[in-house]
Amino acid sequence: MGRGVERDLGEGFDYTRLGGHDPTDPLGDFLLRRKEGHCEYFATAMVVLLRLADVPARLVNGFYGGVWNEYGSYYAIRQGDAHAWVEVYFPRSEEHTSELQ
Repeated sequence: MGRGVERDLGEGFDYTRLGGHDPTDPLGDFLLRRKEGHCEYFATAMVVLLRLADVPARLVNGFYGGVWNEYGSYYAIRQGDAHAWVEVYFPRSEEHTSELQ
């Protein structure tokens, strides 16, 4: 089930950082009309669809990537490194993290 939702969102939708979704129903606008959005739209849609099918899933927000600064010996994490993803629990295996983009 999880891979099917992931496949459908990956094939029929486009990634964009542009906003402009209907503020009264942003997820409906993403799924039914615009079919494009950033990682938060993809991840939220996947979580909602999986939960409707009684599959335990959660939305995770954080940062992915960064740039190593060799002079200061630290990773520079910027707002552009923000990311959202889905974690799905499968009782007979380990947790699965899904990356849609």
